[in-house]
Amino acid sequence: MNFTIETTAPTDVPSLLELIRELARFERLEREVQATVESLHESLFGSPQVAGALLARVG
Repeated sequence: MNFTIETTAPTDVPSLLELIRELARFERLEREVQATVESLHESLFGSPQVAGALLARVG
């Protein structure tokens, strides 16, 4: 299986948030997710940047 690991780009934020929500749903913690596309984008790409993320891509 070929895969790459890349830093998250601004265009990845909606997909990243969906992955976060899916994990929360699986863990039965969806009610705890307060992030929005806008807040996640600000955390990842704002000044100051307060978070980072990597995405693994297959294919």
